Amino acid sequence: MILFMSGILSALPMMFPDLWFIAWFSVCPLFYFAAKKKTAGTIRKTKVPAYRYGLAFFAGFYGLLYYWFTCLYPMDFAGFDNMQSVAVIIVCWIGMTALQGAIFAFVPVLYRRLRCGKAYIDPFLAASLWVIFEWLQTQTWMGVPWGRLALSQYKMLPMIQSASLLGSLFVSFIIALSNGFIAVAAERLFVKKRNIKKSAACAGAAAVIFAVNLLYGTASLALYSENNATELTAAVIQGNIASGDKWADDSVENSLKIYTDLTLKACGEYSPQLVVWPESVITTSVRHNKSVCGKISELAQSTGATLLVGAYDYVNNENAVGGYDRYNAIVAFYPDSSVGDKPYYKRHIVPFGEYLPSPWFFKTFIPVLANMNVFKYDLSPGTEPNLIDSPWGKLGGLVCFDSIYHTLVRDSVREGAELLTLVTNDSWYRDSAAVWQHNGHAVLRAVENGRYVVRAANTGVSTVISPTGEILTSLAPLTKGYTAAAVKMLSGRTIYSYAGDTWIIACAAFVVVLVMYKIARRITHGVKRNGKS
Repeated sequence: MILFMSGILSALPMMFPDLWFIAWFSVCPLFYFAAKKKTAGTIRKTKVPAYRYGLAFFAGFYGLLYYWFTCLYPMDFAGFDNMQSVAVIIVCWIGMTALQGAIFAFVPVLYRRLRCGKAYIDPFLAASLWVIFEWLQTQTWMGVPWGRLALSQYKMLPMIQSASLLGSLFVSFIIALSNGFIAVAAERLFVKKRNIKKSAACAGAAAVIFAVNLLYGTASLALYSENNATELTAAVIQGNIASGDKWADDSVENSLKIYTDLTLKACGEYSPQLVVWPESVITTSVRHNKSVCGKISELAQSTGATLLVGAYDYVNNENAVGGYDRYNAIVAFYPDSSVGDKPYYKRHIVPFGEYLPSPWFFKTFIPVLANMNVFKYDLSPGTEPNLIDSPWGKLGGLVCFDSIYHTLVRDSVREGAELLTLVTNDSWYRDSAAVWQHNGHAVLRAVENGRYVVRAANTGVSTVISPTGEILTSLAPLTKGYTAAAVKMLSGRTIYSYAGDTWIIACAAFVVVLVMYKIARRITHGVKRNGKS
């Protein structure tokens, strides 16, 4: 029960960001209990309790984190009745909790097996294992890095500035390291009954880690400056169209009218050079619909603004189902009435929403999930950053789910993106914690890469974010409107944009060294025992 409650406590800052400080100590019970060996003997006997500890902790952690799945009810927008909606929500909520918890529960198992009892090593092992598993959540279609420890800090800007050094995984590492030292301090005090000074030293180390990260972030914010760079005004438009209404028979005409009217008002008030519409505002292939394409081109020409529109696009492919590759895209419309010939295509498409993974399995055993896809045919993922040309420089595109995968954003910056534009459709989550958590990931991407982020969401929250993670302007969820802020085209690079995930490699190497050390010790002890016999 203690670990279950500890997991809930660790998820609270992601539900209520003002409780950010909790994350710096709430995980320590997981490492504390993992270090306690209630049973002795074979490896199997010591492994099982540690895994149960992990399951208990992550049941609380992910159970609360994914509570927002309940806000999808009723799922009439996907064609489900009330009973089907309840079934889908339970499968998603419990399924995501079980899937991610079952994998992450190996962290305390490995910590128990590899720890060496040294106060200056074990906390680094705990932190290394934690971020390795956070990184693993970016792999395969089942990987969803939604609940990173770093996310708990997105509103406390000084605590996330270190993300510009080695990424948000480094921020998670620092938080886990603090928890690791507190766990060792508690172990020294309550289990091993050692000198209280050693326990105090470990607690002091946790305090120093917290203080150094805070001081670094505070100094970074105070010293932050931008070289002379092209400045422009960017506007985001939020039409607040509900999920079910997006797919109505008259949705294209209705959406076009709403967004045209809001854009004209935004341009009249702010005179923006760049206007961003959310994901899938136009639920058809906009470049292949002459009427819609012509109206948006006229709007761009009349306002003098470059419009980025979330829509769909298709490319001929004889080998594809139906003869086309279909993409969730961002299409650019320019004031000279031209249309971008190289749209950005969403690179990390959503399983069960935009495509069906392992079709045979889910159609056979979990058909309710197989029916969630709103499209007749699966969408295809984009494979390149596909930077968008603009009069001021290169724009990096992101669509919805893309923004929680740090490597995709870094790839865009490495290709030369000077400003990041993010379109999303968070209408499924209404005004739950999910919309704020999703926006929190955009804050982390801004700091990691030192770029402004212009984020337009269908029903909110729409924001403009500075390179330090400051939310310059925002629109609340479930409201109709527009807002704008000054942004700059930046070409400078953060250390993280160069180094990438080298910190994860270092953590993995550290763990491998400990594995080799354990193996060597076991071999040495075996030789000594054989020699004595």
